Amino acid sequence: MAITRGTALVATLRKVAQLTGQAGLDALETSELVLADVLVSASDVVFDRLKGDGVDPALLTTSAAFERVAAWTFLATLAATGHVRTPGEDPETTSGRFYALADKFYREAPVDLSSGDEPARAGGGVPSVGNMYGPGWVFGGGSGTGPGSWHNTGIPGRRT
Repeated sequence: MAITRGTALVATLRKVAQLTGQAGLDALETSELVLADVLVSASDVVFDRLKGDGVDPALLTTSAAFERVAAWTFLATLAATGHVRTPGEDPETTSGRFYALADKFYREAPVDLSSGDEPARAGGGVPSVGNMYGPGWVFGGGSGTGPGSWHNTGIPGRRT
């Protein structure tokens, strides 16, 4: 499944808890937050980061590997606003720790792209090779002098 902008990689709090091991998320369902929007925003962060790294999220076949990244980004966002708390830590510290975990899982996630006509990664196309003497050197023609000449051997100063 490809990653698209505006679509949550992790759709429920139950899945977030499963991916992160974070307890006590049930209380968030009764809060004033619109959790679906925050889940979409966390997934958009993953989408933007992939684009920034030169990966086309539409060709990604390993989107499930990025669910954990979206889940930790979701928790980091909620921790920064004080909705998720860790005893003995201020919201900034908790948020920083959660963002660090999201970054760790992002770096470890495999990037496999669907095969097709597109290069596997940005810039991964076939290099083009040009003839430095022009088409006349290969196919003949020209005036008989210079790089486009039929008689040019390719060795400077030597003609046949």
